[in-house]
This record gives sequence, C-alpha cells and structure tokens, in this order.
Amino acid sequence: MANINAVLFFDQPSQAHYPAEQDRNGDVEVLPDEDREAVYKLFKFISEVGQELSPGFQVIIADHADLREAWFADAVVARWRGMGLIPQSWIDRAE
Repeated sequence: MANINAVLFFDQPSQAHYPAEQDRNGDVEVLPDEDREAVYKLFKFISEVGQELSPGFQVIIADHADLREAWFADAVVARWRGMGLIPQSWIDRAE
C-alpha cells in the first residue's frame, strides 16, 4: 500500500447541480443537460487531479451522484446508500 501524505474530503460536491430531493438511485440522467455536464466535469476534474498527485494523495467523496462511466465506477470503493456511514454493529455495541 502506498504512503498517503495528503487527504482531501468532499461532502456532496455535486449538490449545487444535483439536489438530494431529486435523488432516486444516484443516476444523473434525471438532471438537465447543463447540470449533468457540470457534474461530469466536476468528477472528471477531481479524478484527473487525484491521479496526477497519486500515490501520495487520496480523495474521498461522499455524494449522491453515481456516474455511468467506467473511470467513475473504478474509483468507487463503497456504496453506502441505504446502509448509513456507521455500521449497525458499532451502534449495537455502544448500547
């Protein structure tokens, strides 16, 4: 495993173009063309910069958007939709 020297965390960077109330399954196809293109460009830019700065740089993104692009799918480590970010077993142990 590579040594990570820097981490950048984004919380819903697509929110301006992809409001959660429109979210059904993360599919950006429901967005108007200009918003869909903006979300695509945003994630593509983050991906390209992350690749340029790797292996010492890690980008973590929590977002509703789920692009239908191979490069995007390859970058997804976990899909938390419906599961929550805190595992239920941790909650059970705390009670």
